Amino acid sequence: MINFEIIRKMQAELDQRILEIHELNEVDTFERRVIALLVELGELANETRCFKYWSNKLPSERNVILEEYVDGIHFLVSLGNTLKVEYTEEMFKHHINDLDINKLFIELYSEIAELSRNIKVTHFSLVFNNYINLGYALGFTIEDIYEGYFKKNKINHKRQESNY
Repeated sequence: MINFEIIRKMQAELDQRILEIHELNEVDTFERRVIALLVELGELANETRCFKYWSNKLPSERNVILEEYVDGIHFLVSLGNTLKVEYTEEMFKHHINDLDINKLFIELYSEIAELSRNIKVTHFSLVFNNYINLGYALGFTIEDIYEGYFKKNKINHKRQESNY
């Protein structure tokens, strides 16, 4: 397993920077980060086009889908940092036998909404594991996710420098 502690620390640094720039605090932004995660999940679904049964248009390129996926990782890890989550190897294992992407999206929407009502590490772990499983179902390895996160994290820091 890749050392996810590096991503956790990078996200904490980015979050702290954003909170300071915008004079906010972690607790007050929890629900907004949940909404941001839901929005990113929708943007990811849109790029995969998995639900668009009425269209023959192909999904976006793999790198576009990966970027949307790691956008969700940013908000997910941000929420995990608030909850002081310790990432375990178990959270990165395949636990879903049915890799129907549409079902995974629906399940994640439901679980993320529940996380906003049931703010506990155990529930976060379920959301996190299923988000990782969605990545696997989309054909990403943990290494892809890790590299994609690093690239997007740099972009997010540059955005803060330019008053994004």
